[in-house]
Amino acid sequence: MKITLPKNRNITEKLSIDTNFVVVGANGSGKTNFAAEIDERYPDIAIRMTQSTYSQNFKELIRSVLSAEQNQKKLPLFSSMKRIWNAVSPNRLLEFRHNTIQLVDKFDNNHIYPINEMGETERLLLFVIASVIHAPKNSLLIIDEPEMHIKKSIIIILCDLLESFRKDCTFVYLTHDVSFASSRHDFLKVWLKDYNGDSWNYEILSDDHSLPNQLYFELLAERKSVLFIEGDSINSLDYKLLHYVFPDYLLKPLGGCEKVMATTKSLNEQEVFHDLNAYGLVDRDRRSFSEIQRLTKSNVWVTKVAEIENFLLLEDIIKVIAYLCEKNGNKLFQKVKINVLQFFREEIKNQALEYTMAKIDRVFSTLTGNSKGKTFEEMEQNLEDFWKTKDFAGIYHHFSDKFHQLIQEQNYQGILEVFNEKTLIGRSDVCALCGIKSGNKNLLNFINEVQHKEDKNAEMVNNAIKKNIINHQEEY
Repeated sequence: MKITLPKNRNITEKLSIDTNFVVVGANGSGKTNFAAEIDERYPDIAIRMTQSTYSQNFKELIRSVLSAEQNQKKLPLFSSMKRIWNAVSPNRLLEFRHNTIQLVDKFDNNHIYPINEMGETERLLLFVIASVIHAPKNSLLIIDEPEMHIKKSIIIILCDLLESFRKDCTFVYLTHDVSFASSRHDFLKVWLKDYNGDSWNYEILSDDHSLPNQLYFELLAERKSVLFIEGDSINSLDYKLLHYVFPDYLLKPLGGCEKVMATTKSLNEQEVFHDLNAYGLVDRDRRSFSEIQRLTKSNVWVTKVAEIENFLLLEDIIKVIAYLCEKNGNKLFQKVKINVLQFFREEIKNQALEYTMAKIDRVFSTLTGNSKGKTFEEMEQNLEDFWKTKDFAGIYHHFSDKFHQLIQEQNYQGILEVFNEKTLIGRSDVCALCGIKSGNKNLLNFINEVQHKEDKNAEMVNNAIKKNIINHQEEY
């Protein structure tokens, strides 16, 4: 069925679609009026389900269901209602007993509830199920803000079941809930921006993006610059530390660095986001200067320190911690510095080896990744040339010499920039020296408390982190 959408003030021609669709928009963007206009345009086939139509039509609808069931005209339809209800209702089953609809306790078959003892949520649920199941063939089913009236835990399952049963109908959902909108995988997505009383400003979203739908809609709703970061959740070290540093950004943890880089690139290529800025932030992780420069050109920032845990050991942050713990900042920092230099001295061979392996891996990956259009013989020759010409011992000694020089110069900052080691905070002894319970998590919690106060100390912490993020092409 082809549905003509309401007037879009940015487009002269009418927009018509012939598929199920979901309209996503914030509260106040005009969703209710949008639905009402579609309803008015198709009075013969449209069935609109809202809080208002529920209040007006529930009793009449149930009488119609009962009449059909009593006359055994639509027995299969009640069976479908029962099957769908029982699939989503956690405690009560739907039954037709004694010529009426009743609820039966799932765990006690003798415990029966008549319709008039149903809770409001149960009545709304029954109203939606009955409206869809008993709708005439090829109806236009408009469900306004389903997540506002029905428990979120069941709404997605319910809609899946209803859509599966009524494949002859066209479903239209209007919602502000991005997680619900993203669950409608095969639906056309309409992003509703605003309504001026006469027309709407909306866009039909393309499905050719590589972003998860929920993230896609969330970014549209927020309309603020986004910073993709590593870490698996808002409980990760990355998020807990950085959301104070970048309060004006929407921070989204995406897991590993590859996902951060790919998503940043994908989002910046989406035309619908033309007025948004998308950035990524990844750990330095033994990256070469040329690789860092390439990333920053693509809006992917890189930490100057080797990994995000090393932020917690920056000199300015150590001194803030010392001050708040009533310690001499300079003396405490010198003790931490000695511990870090000693640990790095012990690990130089391992670090040089890991950097060597990373360097070889990058070169090898570049070589094998450029095989498109080449013959096997050409690839084989390239590999042979690679093994013959690469001075692997020279690469190792280059890093070893560089790291020894950092020790000789007692370059604490330089060591933080190259030292990839998760146990570094523990070996620095900063927690014991300040009287903080040992562990990276406890040190992070202490620093988060500082950031939360938004005072001069918080400013020093956040500025120290910002200064150690490469977000533009820098010369080294």
